[in-house]
Amino acid sequence: MIQEKHIDGQSISNSEGIVVTNLISNTDEVGNIFVPHLKYIAVYQGESNDAGLSKKVEFTPDKNSDHNIFKLPVGHYKWWQIVFGNHYFLLDRNEGFEVKENTVTYIGDLKTIIDYGFMSISAENNVIDNQEEITKFLLKNYPKLMSESVFEKKLTILESI
Repeated sequence: MIQEKHIDGQSISNSEGIVVTNLISNTDEVGNIFVPHLKYIAVYQGESNDAGLSKKVEFTPDKNSDHNIFKLPVGHYKWWQIVFGNHYFLLDRNEGFEVKENTVTYIGDLKTIIDYGFMSISAENNVIDNQEEITKFLLKNYPKLMSESVFEKKLTILESI
C-alpha cells in the first residue's frame, strides 16, 4: 500500500500516528526515469514485535528531497527493501521504526545513492539527522499538527543486507 501524505488539519484517530522523513536520491542525475519507481518498503508488525507480518507500506517520493509526512497505524514497522525500476536491495529486517499514538515521529532523512555500473547496480544508504530544518518546515506548514501532537526524533537505521 503506497502511503499518502498527511494534510494539515486532517483528523488522526487514536490508532494512528505520523512519520516524517525526506526521501533523497541521486536518480535525478539520470533523467528522472527511476524516480516514480523509487520506493522504500517497510512491513507493519503490529502493536507488539511478535504480532507477525501483516502488510507492507511504501514510501515513494513525489520528487527528490521532498518532505514526506505519512499517517500510519500505530505499531512497529521493519524495513524490507528499496525498489527502483526493476531492481531492489534487501534491507536489514531487524531495523525499522515505531509509530506512536498522537505523535509525530521524525525517522531521519532517508538517502539512497545509486551507482550505475557497466554491468551492475549498487546503492549506498544513509540516514541523515536534519531535525532543525524539519521542525521549521513542520511549524510553518503543519501548525495544527504540531500544536496537537507530540514531536519525537527516533532516527531509523537503513542498511542493505
